[in-house]
Amino acid sequence: MPTIQTANYDFAWKLRLFLSVDLIGSTAYKHQIGDADWCVTFLDFYRDYPYRVKQAYTKLPDWATSFLDTSETKIPVPRLWKLLGDEILFFVELSDYRETVAHLAAFRTVLADYNALLASRPLKPGVPKLACKGTAWIAGFPVNNFEARFSQSDSSTQGNSEAQTVQDTLEQIDFLGRSIDCGFRLGKFASRRKLVLSVDLVLMMAAAIERLPHDKHVECCDNLVLRFDDKHSLKGVLNNAPYPIFWIDADGTEENLEDKWLGRPTVPCEPKKVREYCGEYIQKTDGLIRPFIHKDGGECFAEIPKEIEHKRKLLVDRLTKPAEPEQEEETNTVDVLNELFKEAIQQMARKRSKHKESEDSSE
Repeated sequence: MPTIQTANYDFAWKLRLFLSVDLIGSTAYKHQIGDADWCVTFLDFYRDYPYRVKQAYTKLPDWATSFLDTSETKIPVPRLWKLLGDEILFFVELSDYRETVAHLAAFRTVLADYNALLASRPLKPGVPKLACKGTAWIAGFPVNNFEARFSQSDSSTQGNSEAQTVQDTLEQIDFLGRSIDCGFRLGKFASRRKLVLSVDLVLMMAAAIERLPHDKHVECCDNLVLRFDDKHSLKGVLNNAPYPIFWIDADGTEENLEDKWLGRPTVPCEPKKVREYCGEYIQKTDGLIRPFIHKDGGECFAEIPKEIEHKRKLLVDRLTKPAEPEQEEETNTVDVLNELFKEAIQQMARKRSKHKESEDSSE
């Protein structure tokens, strides 16, 4: 059975970006097409999408990487976290808040390209088209969120080299916490067009766009079109407080007609105003922490709140404190049997005494 590795707790400050892509219409698709066909479609999705994500980082636009010191410096490619049915999840650690622009540029491109691919596939009449929706959020560790590392070991195969497989020795990683919950809840508001972002990620992205040179700033805003959809409650998150829904336009083909019908402003959100709004929202909302990156290359998000330092200390103390050894009871089998035998004799003596008393009284 998989066992959690308590020795592998990592208490270092980390800020991770999480990216989710989910197939839309997959349930109806699977019920209206043959098993062989939908299995191939899903296997292609699992194989092709991660490959496309990796390839996107080899051709990032200049406006997304202009902050890099040299052309040889690379933006880290997100790692595959796990597959959840129709959903693929990725994660990557951030070392500079300006990396958010590059990551979102790459992910948006893959999302749009894959949706175009799905839309172009011929299907039988009545079979619904598949599409993808995306969500992106950040999570700070180890406060508010936690990583759990598991080693895959099976006691039934230990000592049997033929029975052991590669999977028996693999280490798996999982993430849990408040920000992770928030990210999954945000997926409800995503669509083919809407790449939904968490408010703290939007804060970092807006700050990064603000600092771009004018020409790069214009290019970035033209490609990462940020929009706002009012506030909505995320079930169980932040005590159900209204949460701002920001999204990047991942498919502009429906923009004019859809925006016209809904009376939605066609002017994208301005980075400066977005940064101010998100910063104020995070400051005033209980349960949210202004994101920070330890030793942030961009410096704007390098400050670690003092109360967070205290929470980490409590966490470290709790999880690294040696467990108190259980007091071993000195159990001697002979002594136990003697005690039971003695108690049995005493009970028999009491019964005899009562019986004797009853006989005496009857006389």
